[in-house]
Amino acid sequence: DDSSFLFWQHLWFPSQLPVFMVGLFIFHLVSHPVVSSFVRDPVYAGVLFVASFGMLLSFLNGYSNYVPINTWITVALGGITVALSGGKLPFLVPWIVRHIGKLSYSCYLLHFAALGLALRVLHLKLTEEAPLHDFASRGVNFAYFAGLFGLTLIATLVTASFTGWLVEKPGVAAGRWLIIRLNLGASSCRS
Repeated sequence: DDSSFLFWQHLWFPSQLPVFMVGLFIFHLVSHPVVSSFVRDPVYAGVLFVASFGMLLSFLNGYSNYVPINTWITVALGGITVALSGGKLPFLVPWIVRHIGKLSYSCYLLHFAALGLALRVLHLKLTEEAPLHDFASRGVNFAYFAGLFGLTLIATLVTASFTGWLVEKPGVAAGRWLIIRLNLGASSCRS
């Protein structure tokens, strides 16, 4: 149906590709020795963090002439990620954030289901025609948003912790085992 297509067109992989590309770029960027030494200096890491955070705040207003605003927000978040990658701003990355980072792939896969559960708990039904719900009060809107965010985060983390332990870790171990076996087989064929 057309409304389902319109809803999911923004959520499928090709629409999210810029985020993945920024992630790949960040991975290679922080692996470079010059960038790695740059972000291990607390002053440079702090300057990059403040500049990226300022850029993020400026783009959250939603104005951009040529490039989609989501792309600019992703780039700003990428700068924040690079600034934090050196580990010299530990006060900005508490243990819970590190734990979420370790579970990020499982969280990515599960957060829509957790969001659906949280919406049901709060008795909210969002549709393509009404993707937002306004309670006509900023305080009530914020309370519902905070509740929705909190419930979604908790449900995502609990479920992702379980699937990370049950599925992801064994899958990674099996992948390592397979790669080692394939490499051993390839090296014995060359001999």
